[in-house]
Amino acid sequence: RSKTKVMLDLDEVKSLDDLPLWGFDGSSTQQAEGHASDCALKPVNYYLDPIRGWPHVLVMTEVCNPEDMSPHVSNTRAACVDMAGK
Repeated sequence: RSKTKVMLDLDEVKSLDDLPLWGFDGSSTQQAEGHASDCALKPVNYYLDPIRGWPHVLVMTEVCNPEDMSPHVSNTRAACVDMAGK
């Protein structure tokens, strides 16, 4: 899946901490039920867009629970990173 976000201040992006958290309705992707469907997107890396070039960037994210930013049950990336670090 993908989402597009327009940011007008990319010159100020120097690290992942400069990229905002973002969210989505997990019920639309079958990642959550309707009564508690908020999911958070946490930036984990970003790259210059190879097609459009600067100032366009591609931000890779992982899905987290918005309450505590723990990995969402559907977040297989977090488990992979954990295993790779062992």
